Amino acid sequence: MKASDTTPLVGNLPSGLAQPALRALQQARINNLEQLSQWNERQVRQLHGIGPNAFEKLSQAMKKVGLMFRSDK
Repeated sequence: MKASDTTPLVGNLPSGLAQPALRALQQARINNLEQLSQWNERQVRQLHGIGPNAFEKLSQAMKKVGLMFRSDK
């Protein structure tokens, strides 16, 4: 990974996410919960590096600030 690819995550993402999850979010250009709310659950779960634990942490963090994943209904 080049130095230019390691832009630190910013914003209100929950602490305690594993490095694979952080890398997955970074590669998807998701830097905060507001950006994450533009994705649906299926899309987030399909990101390589987002496992059940990371998904749960992200979901709980979104709920705490009144956000939810995009609905495709």
